[in-house]
Amino acid sequence: MCRRFSTTERPIDGFSDAPTTATDDGFSSASTSTGADASGPHRRQPTRRDRLPPAGAAPLQSRVVLVRLVVNGSQTTADTTSAATLLDILRGHLGLTGTKEACSRGDCGACTVLVGERAVPSCLVLAAQVDEPVRTVEGLAADASALRESFADWSGLQCGYCTPGLVVRAYQLIESGECDTFSDDEVRQALAGNFCRCTGYNGVVAAVQQAASRRVAPDGA
Repeated sequence: MCRRFSTTERPIDGFSDAPTTATDDGFSSASTSTGADASGPHRRQPTRRDRLPPAGAAPLQSRVVLVRLVVNGSQTTADTTSAATLLDILRGHLGLTGTKEACSRGDCGACTVLVGERAVPSCLVLAAQVDEPVRTVEGLAADASALRESFADWSGLQCGYCTPGLVVRAYQLIESGECDTFSDDEVRQALAGNFCRCTGYNGVVAAVQQAASRRVAPDGA
Protein backbone atom coordinates (compact mmCIF):
# COMPACT_ATOMS: atom_id res chain seq x y z
CA MET A 1 0.00 0.00 0.00
CA CYS A 2 1.32 3.44 -0.91
CA ARG A 3 1.93 5.78 1.97
CA ARG A 4 -0.04 9.00 1.72
CA PHE A 5 1.19 12.27 3.16
CA SER A 6 -1.30 14.07 5.35
CA THR A 7 -1.53 17.85 5.43
CA THR A 8 0.92 17.99 8.34
CA GLU A 9 3.42 15.35 7.21
CA ARG A 10 6.56 16.04 5.21
CA PRO A 11 8.21 13.89 2.53
CA ILE A 12 11.19 12.06 3.97
CA ASP A 13 13.58 13.61 1.44
CA GLY A 14 12.90 17.05 2.89
CA PHE A 15 12.97 18.80 -0.49
CA SER A 16 9.29 19.54 -1.06
CA ASP A 17 8.48 23.24 -0.91
CA ALA A 18 4.92 22.97 0.35
CA PRO A 19 2.68 20.81 2.53
CA THR A 20 0.90 18.10 0.62
CA THR A 21 -2.67 16.90 0.66
CA ALA A 22 -3.77 13.41 -0.27
CA THR A 23 -6.11 13.30 -3.28
CA ASP A 24 -8.71 10.76 -4.31
CA ASP A 25 -6.37 9.09 -6.81
CA GLY A 26 -3.87 8.22 -4.10
CA PHE A 27 -1.28 10.82 -5.11
CA SER A 28 -0.30 13.98 -3.27
CA SER A 29 -0.82 17.50 -4.46
CA ALA A 30 1.08 20.50 -3.13
CA SER A 31 -0.79 23.35 -1.54
CA THR A 32 0.42 26.66 -0.16
CA SER A 33 -1.18 29.17 2.10
CA THR A 34 -0.67 32.90 2.21
CA GLY A 35 -1.88 35.80 4.29
CA ALA A 36 -3.68 34.93 7.50
CA ASP A 37 -3.66 31.24 6.63
CA ALA A 38 0.16 31.22 6.61
CA SER A 39 0.18 30.93 10.39
CA GLY A 40 -2.26 28.03 10.44
CA PRO A 41 -1.66 24.28 10.26
CA HIS A 42 -1.09 24.45 6.48
CA ARG A 43 1.71 27.00 6.60
CA ARG A 44 4.80 26.32 4.52
CA GLN A 45 7.47 24.40 6.42
CA PRO A 46 11.22 25.20 6.12
CA THR A 47 13.10 22.99 3.69
CA ARG A 48 16.76 22.29 2.98
CA ARG A 49 16.79 24.95 0.30
CA ASP A 50 15.82 27.54 2.92
CA ARG A 51 18.99 26.73 4.85
CA LEU A 52 21.38 27.16 1.92
CA PRO A 53 23.62 30.26 1.98
CA PRO A 54 22.50 33.13 -0.26
CA ALA A 55 23.75 33.19 -3.83
CA GLY A 56 27.23 34.66 -4.11
CA ALA A 57 28.15 34.06 -0.46
CA ALA A 58 31.77 33.02 -0.03
CA PRO A 59 32.06 29.41 1.17
CA LEU A 60 33.94 28.79 4.39
CA GLN A 61 36.82 27.13 2.55
CA SER A 62 37.65 30.30 0.61
CA ARG A 63 38.37 32.45 3.65
CA VAL A 64 42.12 32.73 4.09
CA VAL A 65 43.49 33.07 7.61
CA LEU A 66 46.96 33.31 9.10
CA VAL A 67 47.57 30.46 11.53
CA ARG A 68 50.29 30.70 14.16
CA LEU A 69 51.34 27.50 15.88
CA VAL A 70 54.10 26.20 18.12
CA VAL A 71 54.87 22.70 16.88
CA ASN A 72 57.54 20.55 18.52
CA GLY A 73 59.04 23.63 20.14
CA SER A 74 59.27 25.72 16.97
CA GLN A 75 56.96 28.58 16.06
CA THR A 76 55.46 28.45 12.60
CA THR A 77 52.93 30.38 10.55
CA ALA A 78 50.82 29.33 7.60
CA ASP A 79 48.36 31.03 5.28
CA THR A 80 45.51 28.58 5.01
CA THR A 81 41.74 28.36 4.98
CA SER A 82 39.61 28.74 8.07
CA ALA A 83 38.40 25.18 7.52
CA ALA A 84 41.90 23.68 7.60
CA THR A 85 42.43 21.15 10.36
CA LEU A 86 45.51 20.78 12.47
CA LEU A 87 46.18 17.56 10.55
CA ASP A 88 46.17 19.52 7.27
CA ILE A 89 48.82 21.90 8.60
CA LEU A 90 51.02 19.21 10.13
CA ARG A 91 51.13 17.05 7.03
CA GLY A 92 50.58 19.49 4.18
CA HIS A 93 52.42 22.59 5.38
CA LEU A 94 55.04 21.22 7.77
CA GLY A 95 55.69 17.80 6.24
CA LEU A 96 55.24 16.02 9.58
CA THR A 97 53.86 12.87 8.04
CA GLY A 98 54.34 10.76 11.15
CA THR A 99 50.86 11.99 12.04
CA LYS A 100 48.74 9.72 9.85
CA GLU A 101 45.58 10.54 7.96
CA ALA A 102 43.02 7.74 7.91
CA CYS A 103 39.35 8.15 8.80
CA SER A 104 39.29 11.99 9.00
CA ARG A 105 36.39 11.65 11.45
CA GLY A 106 38.12 11.18 14.79
CA ASP A 107 37.28 7.48 14.90
CA CYS A 108 40.63 5.71 14.45
CA GLY A 109 43.23 7.69 16.43
CA ALA A 110 45.93 7.47 13.74
CA CYS A 111 46.31 11.27 13.71
CA THR A 112 46.61 11.69 17.50
CA VAL A 113 48.88 14.51 18.68
CA LEU A 114 49.43 16.34 21.93
CA VAL A 115 47.84 19.78 22.21
CA GLY A 116 49.06 21.10 25.51
CA GLU A 117 48.78 18.06 27.75
CA ARG A 118 45.82 16.53 25.94
CA ALA A 119 45.97 13.77 23.33
CA VAL A 120 43.55 14.74 20.56
CA PRO A 121 42.69 13.57 17.03
CA SER A 122 44.16 16.34 14.89
CA CYS A 123 41.64 15.71 12.11
CA LEU A 124 38.89 17.18 14.31
CA VAL A 125 40.73 20.30 15.47
CA LEU A 126 40.61 23.49 13.41
CA ALA A 127 44.14 24.81 13.09
CA ALA A 128 42.99 28.40 13.62
CA GLN A 129 41.62 27.49 17.05
CA VAL A 130 44.79 25.91 18.45
CA ASP A 131 46.31 28.13 21.13
CA GLU A 132 48.55 25.63 22.94
CA PRO A 133 51.86 24.00 21.95
CA VAL A 134 51.55 20.96 19.70
CA ARG A 135 53.74 17.87 19.85
CA THR A 136 53.68 15.19 17.20
CA VAL A 137 55.28 11.76 17.23
CA GLU A 138 58.39 13.35 15.67
CA GLY A 139 58.61 15.71 18.62
CA LEU A 140 58.51 12.76 21.02
CA ALA A 141 61.42 10.95 19.36
CA ALA A 142 63.69 11.33 22.38
CA ASP A 143 61.17 11.38 25.23
CA ALA A 144 59.25 8.34 23.99
CA SER A 145 62.27 6.20 23.10
CA ALA A 146 61.56 3.71 25.90
CA LEU A 147 57.97 3.42 24.76
CA ARG A 148 59.01 2.77 21.16
CA GLU A 149 61.48 0.13 22.32
CA SER A 150 58.73 -1.56 24.33
CA PHE A 151 56.51 -1.65 21.24
CA ALA A 152 59.33 -3.45 19.42
CA ASP A 153 59.96 -5.83 22.34
CA TRP A 154 56.32 -6.92 22.45
CA SER A 155 55.65 -6.83 18.69
CA GLY A 156 53.06 -4.15 19.27
CA LEU A 157 53.10 -3.13 15.62
CA GLN A 158 52.91 -4.67 12.19
CA CYS A 159 52.13 -2.34 9.29
CA GLY A 160 52.93 0.60 11.58
CA TYR A 161 50.25 2.96 10.29
CA CYS A 162 48.45 3.22 13.62
CA THR A 163 51.63 3.15 15.71
CA PRO A 164 52.36 6.92 15.85
CA GLY A 165 48.91 7.63 17.25
CA LEU A 166 49.22 4.79 19.75
CA VAL A 167 52.64 6.00 20.88
CA VAL A 168 51.41 9.56 21.38
CA ARG A 169 48.36 8.44 23.34
CA ALA A 170 50.35 5.96 25.43
CA TYR A 171 52.98 8.62 26.15
CA GLN A 172 50.28 11.00 27.37
CA LEU A 173 48.88 8.25 29.61
CA ILE A 174 52.24 7.42 31.17
CA GLU A 175 53.28 11.05 31.63
CA SER A 176 49.94 12.05 33.11
CA GLY A 177 51.14 10.80 36.48
CA GLU A 178 47.78 9.19 37.18
CA CYS A 179 49.41 5.86 38.09
CA ASP A 180 52.83 4.27 38.34
CA THR A 181 51.52 1.02 36.90
CA PHE A 182 48.48 0.24 34.79
CA SER A 183 46.22 -2.78 34.62
CA ASP A 184 45.19 -4.31 31.30
CA ASP A 185 41.76 -2.70 31.57
CA GLU A 186 43.20 0.73 32.33
CA VAL A 187 45.46 0.63 29.28
CA ARG A 188 42.70 -0.67 27.02
CA GLN A 189 40.33 2.04 28.20
CA ALA A 190 42.94 4.75 27.62
CA LEU A 191 43.65 3.46 24.10
CA ALA A 192 40.00 2.84 23.22
CA GLY A 193 40.08 5.60 20.60
CA ASN A 194 43.07 4.12 18.75
CA PHE A 195 42.38 1.28 16.34
CA CYS A 196 44.84 -1.36 15.17
CA ARG A 197 43.74 -3.73 12.41
CA CYS A 198 46.92 -5.84 12.21
CA THR A 199 48.24 -7.11 15.52
CA GLY A 200 45.40 -6.83 17.97
CA TYR A 201 46.05 -5.16 21.29
CA ASN A 202 47.77 -7.67 23.59
CA GLY A 203 51.26 -6.63 22.52
CA VAL A 204 50.33 -2.95 22.65
CA VAL A 205 48.98 -3.27 26.19
CA ALA A 206 52.08 -5.15 27.36
CA ALA A 207 54.34 -2.55 25.73
CA VAL A 208 52.63 0.31 27.53
CA GLN A 209 52.83 -1.51 30.85
CA GLN A 210 56.53 -2.25 30.36
CA ALA A 211 57.31 1.36 29.43
CA ALA A 212 55.41 2.61 32.48
CA SER A 213 57.31 0.26 34.79
CA ARG A 214 60.65 1.30 33.31
CA ARG A 215 59.78 4.94 33.88
CA VAL A 216 59.33 4.50 37.63
CA ALA A 217 61.95 1.80 38.22
CA PRO A 218 65.48 2.92 39.18
CA ASP A 219 68.25 2.31 36.68
CA GLY A 220 69.38 -1.28 36.72
CA ALA A 221 66.34 -2.49 38.61
